[in-house]
Amino acid sequence: MLPHQPTLPHRLAALALSWSIRIVNRTLRYESREALHQWRQVNDSPVIFCLWHNRLFLCPMLYRRLKADSRTSRRMAVMVSTSRDGALLSEIFNAFRIRPVRGSTSRLGSRALRELVGLAREGWDIGITPDGPRGPRYQIQQGIVALAQLTELPIVPISYELSGKWTTRSWDRFQIPRPFSRCQIRIAPPLSVPRSLDNAARSQITNRLQEIMNRISVD
Repeated sequence: MLPHQPTLPHRLAALALSWSIRIVNRTLRYESREALHQWRQVNDSPVIFCLWHNRLFLCPMLYRRLKADSRTSRRMAVMVSTSRDGALLSEIFNAFRIRPVRGSTSRLGSRALRELVGLAREGWDIGITPDGPRGPRYQIQQGIVALAQLTELPIVPISYELSGKWTTRSWDRFQIPRPFSRCQIRIAPPLSVPRSLDNAARSQITNRLQEIMNRISVD
């Protein structure tokens, strides 16, 4: 099934939303000292960022902050669903010069998988929402572990806590920061994934990643 392509309304909405993200971001008070310390331990080489789907609003701004701190010239590619919502999201990421790759963590299509592996080998960071695109919310799918196996990149769990936010009624309870809120960024140490894994070992790593993401994510 081919991904839904962005339409003119998608592009106009993405333009408005991308500027909304920039404006809200400028009002936030970030707390990131410990997170930046963790990031400096791994920023010499590409990684796979693991972020919950309901925290995508600040994803572009978080990556910009990390890049500014490490002065890296790397870019990021993000897995985006093939749905109509994914078409809008891909245009938002394009506005921030983040490359969308259309697919899902539950069903890594061969074309999307090849593209992600190729980008990783070229030195790109990869962003994955392991509970997307349809959930269940806060439930790690094994696709991210399979991708880490193929790319041989470590998984870096990342999340944030907002002191003030609006929460939508969507399946993921999507979080939109209230202006002038406090945003505490949390980054866990990288999780390495061996190239060769049997099903039991893959499930063990998936469960370990689940535990880490649960620990660093506070609603």
